[in-house]
Amino acid sequence: MEYAMKVYPMYLENGKTEWCVEYPDLKGCVGGGDTIEEAIADVQATKSVYLSYLKEEGIELPVPKEEGSFPSGKIALRVPKTTHKQLLENAQMDGVSLNTYINTAISEKIGRASFSN
Repeated sequence: MEYAMKVYPMYLENGKTEWCVEYPDLKGCVGGGDTIEEAIADVQATKSVYLSYLKEEGIELPVPKEEGSFPSGKIALRVPKTTHKQLLENAQMDGVSLNTYINTAISEKIGRASFSN
């Protein structure tokens, strides 16, 4: 089963940003890290342990509230050539792929919006 993840930043007093990820349908399944990738890896490990525990105890697995309603995860995006160039340069400076760079930028924006709400 696929469970929705919620990603949001945690702004610390020292100016550092850490990331938190949770599975709202799996009570207490949260993870954190210095990067979004670390936080996702942490929450996925927590989810694995959580679901294994439920199975061992014979407890029915929670049904995702939005099961079957997930989009494909693929989008086609047209941007101006200058924006494309800047994105490529920024990704290269960060040492990541363009896809990872754009995914992180989107996640950060969504996280800030979720956090402010």
